[in-house]
Amino acid sequence: FLIRRAEAAAKLAHDCRTEDEFESRLTALYGIFCATRVPGRTKDGKPGDLKPYLTKHVPPGGRERALAAVQDLQDFLSLRAWRQHPDAEDRGVAAMRSLGVQLPTDDWGEAWRTLQARMVMALNALREQIEILDAPS
Repeated sequence: FLIRRAEAAAKLAHDCRTEDEFESRLTALYGIFCATRVPGRTKDGKPGDLKPYLTKHVPPGGRERALAAVQDLQDFLSLRAWRQHPDAEDRGVAAMRSLGVQLPTDDWGEAWRTLQARMVMALNALREQIEILDAPS
């Protein structure tokens, strides 16, 4: 993932108290995930673009976990799209349920902490599977 602006990465580490702060965090996350580097491709993609590569290269024992992690990352993008563009409601509501948050909420901080935890789990799952690919034989 390419982080073009340090501000975007810094926003992800902070708690949020308001809906505006929540939206700002989702937008920062969106910017990072829309700069997904896919091996063998010259242009940045989105997390879903990793699926063919992971399906081909990750051993069967870790493939399901890696693909589930990619789905979580895609759900973050769908959630942000819905919050910014109400016409994406079907995908956004499905993503919200998949990620374990209920929006709108009275506790935006708790919603963000829930998403942070899911993001960390997804990124760790991907990292672990990619490290296996890069390990010396």
